[in-house]
Amino acid sequence: MSREHHRQYDAALQRLRAEAEAIQKQAHKFKWQDSLTLVSVLLTAIAFISEETPYVIGCFLASALLICLSVRSHKDWGWWRYGISVSVIVLFSFLSIRAYTKGVQRELALPESDLLPAGESDPPNRTRCAIPANAFRIYAGDSLAYYTGEPPYRFLSTNDVPRFSVEKHGNGLAISTDVFAEDGRTVLVRIDKNHFIASTSGEIFKRDHPDKSTLIVTDKYGKIVLNVHYINESAVKITGTFVYPGTTISIDEHEGSIRGAATYIFHQDCWMEIGISSGSTGIKLGHQ
Repeated sequence: MSREHHRQYDAALQRLRAEAEAIQKQAHKFKWQDSLTLVSVLLTAIAFISEETPYVIGCFLASALLICLSVRSHKDWGWWRYGISVSVIVLFSFLSIRAYTKGVQRELALPESDLLPAGESDPPNRTRCAIPANAFRIYAGDSLAYYTGEPPYRFLSTNDVPRFSVEKHGNGLAISTDVFAEDGRTVLVRIDKNHFIASTSGEIFKRDHPDKSTLIVTDKYGKIVLNVHYINESAVKITGTFVYPGTTISIDEHEGSIRGAATYIFHQDCWMEIGISSGSTGIKLGHQ
């Protein structure tokens, strides 16, 4: 081999080495930040397995943060880094909202939960009462009872036994009541300081908890025995059929009735401080 051939060979070899070094430099090098993506994949998998909503949302948000940090470290990706980061944030935000929605639906389907104030405005007052601004209001169909003193507030009672009352609970107020089946003995729903427990027996045909402030219970005969809506911290609305030993109180949107030792029909009535009390001696209503 001549010297000229040696020189050509060496030049070709150097070119090959240079090209190999260039390719090696362009090749992706694993950085410690890339391990954040692996951790985010693990967190995402855990989130899909878990049913605890706060834990799931926390895993999704942590995954999004870790992936964005990993992508940001690759400066050679240029503007693609920002596009990828925005896409990751949008994706995990959607997953978090979806997890929250499913968590709420799962909670509303439980046979027991808490009733919370909805923060809504009061419905129109169809009575002739002028309601004091600081009064607690119980809307019974188109009638109304209001209380200005200190709780507890007793709205329904039979033979001096409280049946529907409101009392202090922490910094707010809480509803307590028992709803019975037609026999007057079987408890269909018990609400104890805003926490309700619905019977799982065959006496209940349907229980609807459409939001955290509303509970609707239908008995096996298709009759709505309770529809309670916690309007706001100072107002609640109820309709339904309340059966107690010796007394049945029916409340709908347009009128109500009390049937026991005596019978009383009410429509757009207004009661102050006491509400409805029925017993063997008759019916007593709050000051009108």
